[in-house]
Amino acid sequence: MRGGTWKGDADACASGSRMLSGGYGKYENWGLRAAVSVPAGASKTPSELKLDLGGGVTMDFVYIKPGTFVMGGERETDGRFECVEVPKHEVTLTKGFYLGKYEVTQAQYQSIMGSNPSKSTKAPDCPVDNVGVDDAVTFCGKLSVKTKLDARLPTEAEWEYASRGGQ
Repeated sequence: MRGGTWKGDADACASGSRMLSGGYGKYENWGLRAAVSVPAGASKTPSELKLDLGGGVTMDFVYIKPGTFVMGGERETDGRFECVEVPKHEVTLTKGFYLGKYEVTQAQYQSIMGSNPSKSTKAPDCPVDNVGVDDAVTFCGKLSVKTKLDARLPTEAEWEYASRGGQ
């Protein structure tokens, strides 16, 4: 999942495309963040976006401006929870997007999906856990329907750019 694990320090987070599941696909410390495309023809892109999911549940997003950065890292070996990150290469994001300010919470997930798969901690304001890629994609699809916006998982390039602070 884009957003990686949430039970470690900032250096422990990695892109889901680079964090192999070993075939299991769900872990108690893997969550997700959603992205929202800027609506076509939008004249303004506020720095933050708040979506009302109903029942007092909201989701906050921050605008990530387009830009260029060097994607990749130093790792040259594969492992169960790490992948090859070379070669480093320049990537340009030509369109801005909104990225979830926080990991999707259990309350947000429940509001959209109607259930809470979390096993680690049961608390509405904690990140949802124990979700696989299919769950995350389904969540984003249902979020799109509910909000009438293009909600999706961020691309690997978008996630890495945002996690580097747009650098």
